[in-house]
Amino acid sequence: TELCCRAARALQAATGSALGVDIHVSKRVPQGAGLGGGSSDAATTLLGLNRLWRLGQSREALQQVAAGIGADVPFFVFGQPALARGVGERLLAVTAPVTDYVLAFPGAGVATGSVFTDSLLKRDTPVNPVAVFEPDYGHNDLQPVAERLEPRIAALRADMARLCPPGTTPRMTGSGACVFARAHN
Repeated sequence: TELCCRAARALQAATGSALGVDIHVSKRVPQGAGLGGGSSDAATTLLGLNRLWRLGQSREALQQVAAGIGADVPFFVFGQPALARGVGERLLAVTAPVTDYVLAFPGAGVATGSVFTDSLLKRDTPVNPVAVFEPDYGHNDLQPVAERLEPRIAALRADMARLCPPGTTPRMTGSGACVFARAHN
């Protein structure tokens, strides 16, 4: 709810609107799951209030407001599959193949701040200049740090690797802690 309130205040400030709203959020995504629940809530708040308050802001304008709320919020305002660059503010639309995934939560989250401030976080991975999105493409530099901070992530990933189809590599979502893998090849 805190991010939703920040989003509403940021939209008021950006547009000069004096309108208000009561916000209630009913969460179903585990906190610390790495699924962008709070960011998605904030983006939905921006999109919904833009319509409710009849502000007429473009998605691009809302994405600029979103960037001040959190790195993932512009992605959710964007509203379609995308590759994110920078700290998440530069988005390139991609066509994502239809694929079934298995998603599991290890029962414990990991604080995003702890992952990003860890001295062992690798920060020199070159950016791929090609806009490619395919199943099993790329890797997550945050995963080794999160797994060290919360060993249940690594244990879940190992369990999923034994159960998933050959050639499927389970990976951690975002900064953790959910693990996903393709359900079939």
